[in-house]
Amino acid sequence: PTQALRDLDGFDYIWCIFYCHLNAMNVDPSSGANSGWNAAVRPPRGGRKVGTLATRAPHRPNPVGLSALKVLRVDAAARKVYVSGLDLLDGTPLLDIKPYIGQYDSFQNASAGWLDEANNSK
Repeated sequence: PTQALRDLDGFDYIWCIFYCHLNAMNVDPSSGANSGWNAAVRPPRGGRKVGTLATRAPHRPNPVGLSALKVLRVDAAARKVYVSGLDLLDGTPLLDIKPYIGQYDSFQNASAGWLDEANNSK
């Protein structure tokens, strides 16, 4: 419904929760289990293998993704949200949208684990 988008235009950013639909070939339809993922992966930054759940790799035990997107405008009548910073493939199913709230969603001086190590070694 159009009312669901009401007041979203007051936010600069949103969280977009989506289904990694092209990873669906790895999901067993009878159990829902995802067998097409590795417990450790080599991320683009870092060099060494790290645990999959410590990365943003799309091949995961649960094919659900999360992106922070800049809201450009909201057209509630057309049920559309225009964004920038989209890192999804065309046709990716969206599961939910949540507002990004800086005072809750941003943690100053938060450690980034292996990524901090990789950045410090350069």
